[in-house]
Amino acid sequence: MSKDLMNKIDALGAQEYMSDAQLAVFEEHLRGEHERLIIRQQEITNTSMKNPESISGDEADKANAIQSSADARAESEKNKAMLRSVSVALQAIKTRDYGYCIKCGEEIGLKRMISQPAACRDIECETFEERKNKQNPAANLKIS
Repeated sequence: MSKDLMNKIDALGAQEYMSDAQLAVFEEHLRGEHERLIIRQQEITNTSMKNPESISGDEADKANAIQSSADARAESEKNKAMLRSVSVALQAIKTRDYGYCIKCGEEIGLKRMISQPAACRDIECETFEERKNKQNPAANLKIS
């Protein structure tokens, strides 16, 4: 949870849920997060450009390079998913849908939005979605 975000929201005092002032605070936070993620993605891309197979040295060096490359790919995929979530949240702010569950339309809640600013589902719908994905992991596979 971002203490800075929590402090900024608390400083606004009692407000209507997702007031203009609250939306402005969340938008500022999400724009900063978006920029941080873009910079991190560029760093990952720049450091993982080497083909691990082209590394000269013993087998241990090659194995380390292959593992590092796999780690970078995994981090890159996670980073891309976070970027998509932040982009969706920023779009929801523009349409004033931010803070409301995409499944049921209920308020997600200020505490959850502070702890997970890119959240798009309330706790109940998110829990249901996670259980569904655990029961059918093949549904999450991307087919190219």
